[in-house]
Amino acid sequence: LHDRSFIIFQPGKRSFLGNAQVTPPKLQQISVKEIEVPVYVIPRSELKLSGGLPYVKDFEFASNRSLVARYNPGTTPERFYRLVVHETFHVYQQERFDRGSSSPACRYPYEDFENAYLARVEEVLLKRMLTRGVKKVSRRDLTLYLAVRSHRYGLEEGARAWSIEGWEETVEGTARYVEMRYAVAAGYAELEKELHQFVGYLSQFQPASLQKWKYYRTGASLGTILDALGFPEWKSECEKNNCLYPFAASELAEDVGELPDEAMEKRVAEFASERSATEQSLTHYLTRENKLLEQWSLQGKIRVTVRFAEKGHAYYSSRGTTFATDDCARFVSGILAFVDKKYGFEVRRRSVLFKNEDSGYWLQFHHDLKGGSGSIDDGRLAMIPGGYSFEREIQFQFPDFQLQFKGHGTVTVTKDALEIRLD
Repeated sequence: LHDRSFIIFQPGKRSFLGNAQVTPPKLQQISVKEIEVPVYVIPRSELKLSGGLPYVKDFEFASNRSLVARYNPGTTPERFYRLVVHETFHVYQQERFDRGSSSPACRYPYEDFENAYLARVEEVLLKRMLTRGVKKVSRRDLTLYLAVRSHRYGLEEGARAWSIEGWEETVEGTARYVEMRYAVAAGYAELEKELHQFVGYLSQFQPASLQKWKYYRTGASLGTILDALGFPEWKSECEKNNCLYPFAASELAEDVGELPDEAMEKRVAEFASERSATEQSLTHYLTRENKLLEQWSLQGKIRVTVRFAEKGHAYYSSRGTTFATDDCARFVSGILAFVDKKYGFEVRRRSVLFKNEDSGYWLQFHHDLKGGSGSIDDGRLAMIPGGYSFEREIQFQFPDFQLQFKGHGTVTVTKDALEIRLD
């Protein structure tokens, strides 16, 4: 990243540019005692970015190829540092990873209670290793963990579970590992305390994390254990679609094969008390998913659907629950913003449902469509049931929802729904 400029973007405020490769014209230069390179002030009007920008993004500004990082008020230096490291690893380093030709399954097999129970057994085994301390972890400890995990992947829903777990550990687990190690190197954290936080996370079964969030911790933990056992080469193997679990399973395949069946059965039986709690927790979570879907329509009387002709231009930030539906759509509750700059689309503070398809993607949310207006071409769009087409542009400007697209498409209005198709 030495050949990248660095922009600290503050939505609604002035931003800052450092490490400029090309001296930017007309920007005020300031001196910052702790920074050796010149720092330039970017007026709010000069940086055309949405407040819903991802934390880190590759960006061209004033002839500088830049890494732009969004700074939110109140973010501590440590938190900002961690976010930049984590997201920079996604943007610039993981493009080298070979993730194979297959994509992860849409939805985690939540309904498979046996898979969930064995996944919980793995969590307890991992927790024990971390509690003991990675320097005291033995090959046998890791072998037991791998044996249970390998057995689970051989069950009916194992392939579906692995497609998600392997993908997320490769993507998010490695990024969390890098974030953690850099935080330790910078003096923001101690490795033992970082791993102790993982112990706390693994102390109880968390069904909502099975789709994604769990694997930040399991991936980073497994990488740290492999380091401690003398397998640092796992990192380079991530570029060969052999990251973390498959690498460990390959390296310790002989150990797993020599492990008596009764050894694994003993460990699984030892945690039998986890079964009931796991099943109850999973049932509660599935009920919560259904409740979120039921409450979704309360966010507005009109169901708005926007169909985009291309995918790959959108990003969103969320602090709510995210899960996939059976038809491969993704429901995201409590988004801060969902933005597609190519189509001039942005929706905030809503729960949304969206799905990628071969021809593009579609997105749905609920809104009352009050306090604003819509227009197509040169005229105001009357919200009267019927079908309308536009040839030049469409605009919607409402609280928490805007669309400014130059092109052609169609609009369909019904009593309780609005569908916009952008060609």
